[in-house]
Amino acid sequence: MSRQFSEIFDELESWYGMEAGRVVLDKVRAHLATYLDTAFGYHILQIGPVREHSLIEQGRIHHHIYAGPVVAARFGLLCEGG
Repeated sequence: MSRQFSEIFDELESWYGMEAGRVVLDKVRAHLATYLDTAFGYHILQIGPVREHSLIEQGRIHHHIYAGPVVAARFGLLCEGG
């Protein structure tokens, strides 16, 4: 992972922990709730810089996979964008 991407990832994660970031996360979660309520499947994947803030927990699918470019407690899959 490039240093620049790592820094952007960390900045986004930090921002999501602030009041403005939490407001955006709440709005995204509310929007996704409509789709997650009707989604069916055995696995659901969340990709991106939301290490400590799940966007998929509210759905009916119970096997959650979190993917990202750095090691974190929640991530089950490490990946790097090209």
